[in-house]
Formats: sequence, C-alpha cells, structure tokens
Amino acid sequence: MAFDIKDLVYDGGQRMLRGVSRAVAGDPYQLRIYVPEGFSGKRVELSEGLAGSMKTNGNLLTVDWTANTGKDVEWKVFF
Repeated sequence: MAFDIKDLVYDGGQRMLRGVSRAVAGDPYQLRIYVPEGFSGKRVELSEGLAGSMKTNGNLLTVDWTANTGKDVEWKVFF
C-alpha cells in the first residue's frame, strides 16, 4: 500500500526513483510503478543486502522482494 512508502524522490539527472518502504520480516513486498513511454526499468538496488526482481507488463513495472527483518528498506530503481 502507498502508506508503506516513507520517502519517494525522482532524480531526473540519474533517471532514478528512490524511496524508503516499511517492511515486515518474512512478508513479500511489491512496488508498482507506472513507467511512461520512452522509459524502461534497468535495475533495482535494495538495502540490507536484499535481492529484488523486476517485471514489466505494458506501462507497469513491479519490483518484488521479501525482507529478512522489520527494518525499513531503502530502494532505488534506475531507468
């Protein structure tokens, strides 16, 4: 849910969307990002050594991960 996102910023120079999401240990988490024409998700970076997977379906980019702890997860999606 959107209320799980504690911070959200787009850096046009780096073509990067970054944020901080609340996490629950052991629960799967998914970001859903609208991607406008001319953009595509290139890679995602997550804090806490987490690995995420990205999938695109039309203009929808999803980023999935499961947190190991209840710490906030910092993420960056590059376009």
